[in-house]
Amino acid sequence: MHRADIQYAFHSGSHPRFYRDEFPREMIMSLLGESVPQEELLGVASNARVYNPELREVLVDLLSISCLFNDDRRVVRLDPFAYQEILISICYRLLHRHPLAGDGYDNDNENACYLGLLALISTLFFYYRQPRQLPYDLLAERLRHGIERALCNNLVEDTTLLWLLFAGGISVFDDSDQAWLIPQIKILLFTLDINNWRAARSRIKTLPWIDVAHDEPGEKLWQAVVLE
Repeated sequence: MHRADIQYAFHSGSHPRFYRDEFPREMIMSLLGESVPQEELLGVASNARVYNPELREVLVDLLSISCLFNDDRRVVRLDPFAYQEILISICYRLLHRHPLAGDGYDNDNENACYLGLLALISTLFFYYRQPRQLPYDLLAERLRHGIERALCNNLVEDTTLLWLLFAGGISVFDDSDQAWLIPQIKILLFTLDINNWRAARSRIKTLPWIDVAHDEPGEKLWQAVVLE
């Protein structure tokens, strides 16, 4: 029921009909222990210039999940129900206050980050390990516009922009977006003096990025940029 509600909200841009927030924050921070202090996660949010309390909380929650899943020193096995509750909580918190057909956040940088988080979470919620990407045209359009506005206003920080471009590129952007996406990535890589996927991935992973789900499509996008 909740998955269908969220999926409809992605497609229609409407408010979700329901709301649920069962994010297991204490359990995740307990598993992370002292290896990833809360202050470090909050610092990432500040570096990305995300100050809205609700959006900042979602960003930090997704960062904590990324750190947990990407830690090679531990094997994390979440109950499927707990995993689904994490994704439902994040989607509802993002869409409840700002549905896709709404105005979004007043701050262009925060609005772009909000859309980037939705794009990234869609890869986990709807089509992780499915053979083809599902079309979310409204989200793709809003994210494209959000990135362009943030660029015009020079509000988005370079590492955040790189993450936004790759998050969109591996999720909701399609072949028709390559004409503007790839040149923008090329310009940014030159600015950041990045010339290999390992260095690019290291930058991108400072923001939410789950290796097992995002490394393969991310490297595929990198290859498309290099070969262009």
